[in-house]
Amino acid sequence: MKSKAGSHFGRIVKSAELTFVDKVMWKNMVYNEEDCLWGESLMPPHRNMEVNATFKLKSEQVLEVEWRVFLITKNYTWERPEEQIIN
Repeated sequence: MKSKAGSHFGRIVKSAELTFVDKVMWKNMVYNEEDCLWGESLMPPHRNMEVNATFKLKSEQVLEVEWRVFLITKNYTWERPEEQIIN
C-alpha cells in the first residue's frame, strides 16, 4: 500500500499463524532506480524488531530479500504460491 508521504508499506493479510494477520511487515519502502531495488525497514512478524532490508523483484512470482542486523546479513527468496482454485 502507498502512504500519504509517497513511500510504501505492507501488512500481512493472510497467514496460517493468526497472530501475524494485520501486522505491518515492511514500512517506508522506497524504490532506488539506480540499483533497481526497494529498500528500508522490514519487521519480521515473529520478532519484535526492525531490520534494514532490500527487496528485488526477480519475476512476478519471486522476490529476493536481503536483511541486515548489526554485522549479520541474511538472504531469502520469497515465492508466491500458486493460486488454488476451489470449485
